[in-house]
Amino acid sequence: MPQSETRVDAAFTKEDFTYVEQELLTVPKEELIVREIIQPDPTPVPGHHVEYRWYGSQGETALLAAGSKAKDLPTVNMKGGRDTAPMFRIVNIIELDQTDREAIQYARAKGLPVPDEAFQYSEAARQHAEDEQKLFFTGAADFNKKGILNYAGINSENASTGVIGATDTEKRLAANKTSKELLKDFARMLQLSSNGGIFKKFTFVGPSNLEETLLTMPYNDTSETTMLEFLKDKLKSKVDRWFFTNAVAAGNNGLAVDSCLLFEASRRVIKYRVPQDVVMLPAIYDVLQSMQQAVVTKTSGCILLQEKAVTRIDGLS
Repeated sequence: MPQSETRVDAAFTKEDFTYVEQELLTVPKEELIVREIIQPDPTPVPGHHVEYRWYGSQGETALLAAGSKAKDLPTVNMKGGRDTAPMFRIVNIIELDQTDREAIQYARAKGLPVPDEAFQYSEAARQHAEDEQKLFFTGAADFNKKGILNYAGINSENASTGVIGATDTEKRLAANKTSKELLKDFARMLQLSSNGGIFKKFTFVGPSNLEETLLTMPYNDTSETTMLEFLKDKLKSKVDRWFFTNAVAAGNNGLAVDSCLLFEASRRVIKYRVPQDVVMLPAIYDVLQSMQQAVVTKTSGCILLQEKAVTRIDGLS
């Protein structure tokens, strides 16, 4: 074989792994919308647990007239402490036999698009995103890990009932409510999440079918403004980010009905660590040169520091 040609029957090279790694970076936005909602902290976390500080503000300030001397001044008093949370590893295995690798290496050498044989990598990434999102929203029951939807101490109640509908479930549906009735639900969520005015700027997360409903509902019979446009404009001073995802829909959220969340998405409220993001571990080969490679994501899931800044309303969809 001439020296200028590239072997396609050898173990993967660094260039081969870089070539297939692009498939790990093609996760659809909906598959990992949690990263849009909360910016993950990539700081390395050695060991199996991450340490964090939780707190609640208390205390007072002093009002001094100009020229007054500083004495007996109160200090910022933080009621809280330190705690730890377990880290979780999401793992799956990619298996490629020699024929699969040859097809991938040939395509790379010729500058061709990634072939079908490498799609295991994109599927691995999709599965990681799905599990990471599920861990954040609903936790992992096998490990007694809670998600933001079922965290102990969050505000949680049913949506209000409107006038239209044969049952309470139907009366909670957005499609059966007027703009005033919908505003009542949002006013209640804001009242609960603000916690007496401590928290002020909020993110809303609702099920995808709620977005479809609000986009097709007119604000009233004479206006072309949709209900979603109306709500965003009416609440813009309080709710500055809106997301819709099936992660909070019935079944996915661990409940029989859809849920909505309203919370302050700041680091004083939520911690979310992802120190390893779909990392490919070294490949292992057997005697026939079939290859196995583990793909790992390390994440903390949702760590809530201020549970009362989060409100879940059920049945509004």
